[in-house]
Amino acid sequence: MFGIPMNMFMQYLVPLGSVPALMLFKYGKQRGYLHDWVMFHSKPHVYSALERDGELTSSYIRGEA
Repeated sequence: MFGIPMNMFMQYLVPLGSVPALMLFKYGKQRGYLHDWVMFHSKPHVYSALERDGELTSSYIRGEA
């Protein structure tokens, strides 16, 4: 494979690629982690306090009575 003997490729490069992939996608994570991670990174993030929050329906600070 690209000038590397296949036994060295299988011995070193496959574990080096598969262990991080397994850690990222499964170990220690609850069900649906990958789906939640993809959905979080696919949605736009609001970094400005000037924009209106679409989830608030009522004021959370009480006015002076």
